[in-house]
Amino acid sequence: MSESIEIREHSTADIDFQLLSGGDAIDLTNIDHIEMEMRDARRGVYSYTSASGATLTITGITTGNVRFTPANNSIFIASKSPYRGYWRVYTTSEKSFTCPDDDEFIIFVREEF
Repeated sequence: MSESIEIREHSTADIDFQLLSGGDAIDLTNIDHIEMEMRDARRGVYSYTSASGATLTITGITTGNVRFTPANNSIFIASKSPYRGYWRVYTTSEKSFTCPDDDEFIIFVREEF
C-alpha cells in the first residue's frame, strides 16, 4: 500500500520518510547516495539527490530514515496535487534499486486559507 502524506500548499517543512523493502527498513550504511523522483498531477517532474545539497538527507542510516526539505515554497501547489514518487537507492555511483517495492508514495496538498 502506498504511503500517503498530506501537507499545506507552499509548505517548506521537512518531510520524513522511511525507506522499506518487503516491509523491512533499508540499511543505508554502505550506499553511495539516494535520489527522489516525483511527478505532480500535471506531469511535472521533480528530481532530487543526496549527492548535492541539503534537499535530501539521511537521518537514520540503519533504519532507512530520510528527510526531504523543499528548497522553496513553489514546489507544492494544491492545483498540482497529488504528487507521486519513489526513491532510488544507489549502492554504487551507477547501480541502484527503487523503493517502495512496485509502489509509490503520494503527497496530497491542501489549499492555504
